[in-house]
Amino acid sequence: MFGAYHFTPYLLPMLASAAIMAALAVYGLRHRTVTGALAFTGLLLSLFSAP
Repeated sequence: MFGAYHFTPYLLPMLASAAIMAALAVYGLRHRTVTGALAFTGLLLSLFSAP
């Protein structure tokens, strides 16, 4: 069994930061012709996928 998930107050800031980082990564991909945008997007995606 996997167990039950319980709501904790730490969940909302974690979800908010993940949503902000995902939105910034999409912004970086949309502006990839700008110098440094691909590096910025790669950094955000690597941080987004880190545990």
